[in-house]
Amino acid sequence: MKRTLLFVGFDVPVEHEIRDSLTERFTECLFARTAAQAIRVAEDRPVDCIILNFCTLNDAAMIRYFSRYHAGIQLVLSVSKEFDEAISIFNEGHYSRLPRPFRLEELREIL
Repeated sequence: MKRTLLFVGFDVPVEHEIRDSLTERFTECLFARTAAQAIRVAEDRPVDCIILNFCTLNDAAMIRYFSRYHAGIQLVLSVSKEFDEAISIFNEGHYSRLPRPFRLEELREIL
């Protein structure tokens, strides 16, 4: 089944690698740099899965937002070890965890 993925907070070289690797399998790979851009994309078009490059505690607000207002969107978090404990606070949300750095094969397994 083809799906639309939204990647949030990834660098341009990573975006290119993702796009090259995943566009055959998925209908569309979208990219947003900021939380505001990600929210706009999710409001404007159907998104099946959001892959968030969790870098700061401010990113936790996105987890809460999407868990509340877009519960049907699958969340996958790319999280560094220092945020493991912080992430456990958000048990109310429904998301999958993706360790950082991750291999695209690991992302495919989650999706």
